[in-house]
Amino acid sequence: MTEAQLIDALNASYAADAACREAIESGGQVRIFSGRVSVDQLVRTYAIRVRHLAELRAETVGSDDLIARLSTAEGTVHLAIVDTPDRHFVVFIDERDRVVSSWGVPARYRDDDQSPSPA
Repeated sequence: MTEAQLIDALNASYAADAACREAIESGGQVRIFSGRVSVDQLVRTYAIRVRHLAELRAETVGSDDLIARLSTAEGTVHLAIVDTPDRHFVVFIDERDRVVSSWGVPARYRDDDQSPSPA
C-alpha cells in the first residue's frame, strides 16, 4: 500500500479517517507496515487503551467506533501510523488494503515502544 492508496482507502464519513486524511494531506509523516497482527489481540489491546485515555480525558478522535469497526475485520490486519506534531493516528488495514478502523490521539500519548518496524 502506498501513501496515496492509504488516502483513498480512508472513509471520510468516519471522524478519525477524515482527520487522518487531513493530517496526511497537511504533511504528516506516514509509515505503513507490512507485518500482520491478530485482530483479536488488537481489539483487546485497544479496548484497554481507549478506556485509559478516556479516564485521562484525552481528546481522541475515533474512540467511539474504533473497537466496533476493528471487530469487523477477520484474522489479521497490518498497520499504518500517521504522525503530526500534535496528533498520532493508527490505521488498521485488512488483507485487501481496506481501512477497517482508525484512531487519533494527542501526540504525547504516542506509544513508540509498541510501534512495529517499517517494512
